[in-house]
Amino acid sequence: MTAGVRLARIRLRNFKSFRSAVIEFPSDLTAITGPNGSGKSNVMEAVMFAMGARGSWLRSQGLRGLIRKGATSCSVELVLRHPGGALRLERRITRSGGSYRLNGRLASANEVRDALAELGLRADGHNFVSQGEVTAVIESTPRERAALILEISGVEEFERKREETLRELERVEERIRVLRALQRDRLERLEFLRRRAEAYREREELERRLASLEKAVLLRRVERAERALEELQSPEAPAISEEEIEEMKREVRRAESELRKLEGSEELKRAREAATVKARISTLRERLRSLDAELEGVRTLLATMGASSPPKSVMDHPDYVGIVAELVRPVEGYEMAYRAVAGARVGDVVVRTLEAGLQIVRSLRGSRLNRRIRVLPLDVLRPPRPVNPPEYSLGLLRDYILAKPGMEGLVGAIVGNAVLVEDLDSIPRSDVGRYRFVSLHGEILERDGSILSSPPSPAQERRLRRRLEELLEERERVRERLEELEARARELPPPERAQEVEEALREVRRRIDELRADLERAMSSRLAYERRMRAVAEERGKLTQRLEELRARLASLKDVEAAESDDPESEYAAVAARLRTIPLVGPDVLEELRREEAKAREMDETLAQLEEARTSIERALDEIAKERDKVLRETVEKVSKAFNEAIGEMFGGEGEVWLSGEWPRMELEVRVNLPEKGEVPMEALSGGEKSLTALAFIYALQSVRPSPLYFFDEADMMLDGRNCKRYAALLRRMVTRGSQVIIISLKKDTLEEADAILGVRMVNGESRVVGVRLDEFDRVEYTAEG
Repeated sequence: MTAGVRLARIRLRNFKSFRSAVIEFPSDLTAITGPNGSGKSNVMEAVMFAMGARGSWLRSQGLRGLIRKGATSCSVELVLRHPGGALRLERRITRSGGSYRLNGRLASANEVRDALAELGLRADGHNFVSQGEVTAVIESTPRERAALILEISGVEEFERKREETLRELERVEERIRVLRALQRDRLERLEFLRRRAEAYREREELERRLASLEKAVLLRRVERAERALEELQSPEAPAISEEEIEEMKREVRRAESELRKLEGSEELKRAREAATVKARISTLRERLRSLDAELEGVRTLLATMGASSPPKSVMDHPDYVGIVAELVRPVEGYEMAYRAVAGARVGDVVVRTLEAGLQIVRSLRGSRLNRRIRVLPLDVLRPPRPVNPPEYSLGLLRDYILAKPGMEGLVGAIVGNAVLVEDLDSIPRSDVGRYRFVSLHGEILERDGSILSSPPSPAQERRLRRRLEELLEERERVRERLEELEARARELPPPERAQEVEEALREVRRRIDELRADLERAMSSRLAYERRMRAVAEERGKLTQRLEELRARLASLKDVEAAESDDPESEYAAVAARLRTIPLVGPDVLEELRREEAKAREMDETLAQLEEARTSIERALDEIAKERDKVLRETVEKVSKAFNEAIGEMFGGEGEVWLSGEWPRMELEVRVNLPEKGEVPMEALSGGEKSLTALAFIYALQSVRPSPLYFFDEADMMLDGRNCKRYAALLRRMVTRGSQVIIISLKKDTLEEADAILGVRMVNGESRVVGVRLDEFDRVEYTAEG
């Protein structure tokens, strides 16, 4: 606390209920009193407003709500006296903004806070206790109370130093991280350069060894090349001459000319055509046989259409012959008439004897058949005797049915004496009833005059008939083409002549092949000789050139000593292979390696210094934490001692405060022990006891970090007369410690202890102030300007 700081005067203009007023504080313990609603609390809020308080602290929705109704601005000016002079602080609010002035000069909010802090003042401290909030300091949470201890103990400075130190530590650690990253990169670079330097040294050594080995290899190769040149000989000439080869070529050409004449002769062409016609005739005859066989099958299928096989037990009987469809069939073209008359009887079973028929019928008793079976025993079968058909007819249908040998009687039994006509329209009316007629289309005129249409042709029959027509057409085409070819064959020479001509051609071709093979062998022999001659010449040239190159390379190695090696060529290849795996590195890598190693040593030294600095900073952080904890401990001890004294003076009891928890999550615990009650929890205290306890706590805080100014708004509201006296005594004690105390009260027992009393009342809608000193009984009424 700055000693001797006093609030001397307040000037208010259009601030809340005050239109214009000047309030002077003549003593260190001043009381403000007046009726409720007169504007007493606005005096304390005016002081807080001038010191920078927000609107929410001043019972207002915003700073513009502080402006008196009807005005456009408001201002509050404080005059604070201190040993060095006086500080005049003014704060002004308009509808559009606000401003501060320090001693008449415009200032910022930060400058105002700094100026007040130098005097030990702040608008949001514990020294301003609003109406109804005196107990808030004691009813607050332990963590909120701990925040007050942190505030008055001054540990913010330690925290500031700690944060600065932590930032410095972060900077050092960041530099260490960066340096270590750079160090890793540099170490990788060093490792790379060391490998390169090692590769350079190894390559230098291997290149010297390679040159020595190369000379040894060259000496051996020169020796081998000279020996190979001496041993190189020309090949022997071939036995056949060029003239003989030319004669063989002419003979081949003569034979080829003869072949071309034979191949272009008319006789050969006719003989070849005869052979081709003969082969084609054979193919067509084979096709004709195939068509006839397929025609026979299609006709059989058509004839047996609708017939089904009898049960297996019937077919297994020893006298079983077959079914009608298998034994008889119509002549080609009469299938429809046959099918119309025969109908389902094509499936009748034919057996040799009557006894066999009876046995089969008996065996079928009880069988589950889907049709009845008619049995025809051949030994008792009596077909009707043939009749003479009319002249306009085609004859009896039975004459157009083919039967297997011995089965002729079946025909009459199946079709009877049906008369075949081309069409039913050709039958005279007079003959109706005399015969049973059937047309080629399968239509029947019965003896009784009824007419049956032709039987339906199922899909399979339609397909068979289409196939029958296709086969007949194709057979006709094949026959026509066969006749043409046979006529042409009779005009051509016999095919045997073609064989004779072809044999003559083969003989000429064989002779040409032999001549060509002989010519090719002769030419190959000649070409092989010429190739060998060229190869010898080329080899001699290559050896000569190789010797010159080897001797020139040896001359360039005259200062190199040939290596001593059992196998210089193998060792040379191995050294050369090793050299190919080693990167090509220049000699400047050695100097670069020296520079990088020097930089790495310098970086190591810097890193060591930084790590030492980090250790030093960490020690400093520990020291700051220890010092902070010591200050906190001493502060709590002082507050607890002062709190205990205040509780003892006011209640005759004891009080204690202490910190619990670890930094920074600490809590301040409060304990009160009252006479005749013992230890009482905060929530069990009466309203007056709670208010006095809160005042005792504020007093204890003031003993550690006193403020030059305290403002209490009706803190004695819940106190009785005796406690008001205790309350006033505590305030007097704060004054004796050097603080200025201003109270707002309606309690007579409290007002009597004040050095001066200022009255506030509402006159014509504005607040006015009246001040009185205790040693003066004359009441002085202040005007608007004081």
